[in-house]
Amino acid sequence: DDETVRNLNEGLKGLNRYVNKAEQFRTFLSYRGEYLFDKSNAKSYLDIRIQPSQDKFYILGVVSDPRGRRTTKDVTTGGTTTRTEEWDRDGILFNAQIGKRFYDLTARAGIFSSSGGFGLDYHMLKDDVTLTFEAYDFRTDTRPHLKFGIDYKFWKYFYISAGADDFISEDNHSTLFLGGGVRFYDDDLKFLLTSAPKP
Repeated sequence: DDETVRNLNEGLKGLNRYVNKAEQFRTFLSYRGEYLFDKSNAKSYLDIRIQPSQDKFYILGVVSDPRGRRTTKDVTTGGTTTRTEEWDRDGILFNAQIGKRFYDLTARAGIFSSSGGFGLDYHMLKDDVTLTFEAYDFRTDTRPHLKFGIDYKFWKYFYISAGADDFISEDNHSTLFLGGGVRFYDDDLKFLLTSAPKP
């Protein structure tokens, strides 16, 4: 009857919406390494990007920075309080960001290397080239951490990058960097693992 047909049509529409959402959902795994010329050392990033739709995503990851994690401590001696700064070089930093794409511009906000901040990415040449700007670690006692870079993607999975990190630093942390990385979509990773030759 007509009511059964209407209910069936509504059910099929709901199933179609669910299938379309599932097809849009993507998960990416990426590794990025940067050689810091001023530090003669490398900085590494390992991220997972969860993308429920083409224009929205979430990033979770860890960062290994040769400078380590910055901590401050207030010490009071004879009624005078002084603040000391220490760097835990074995400390692991974290990323947790949410992003939204508007045409060729992507805006990100959240946690950058365990500090609050934001980032902007401008995509060019069919997303093969990306200009990136990040600002985080906003404190009253020093300048924020600013980073600018350019990425060039090639061979689908790989990219190279270059730029300037912490370039307005008051702590002599300003440095140029050169690096690269690899990024896999979950289906790409499955294909590579299943197609690899077996001993």
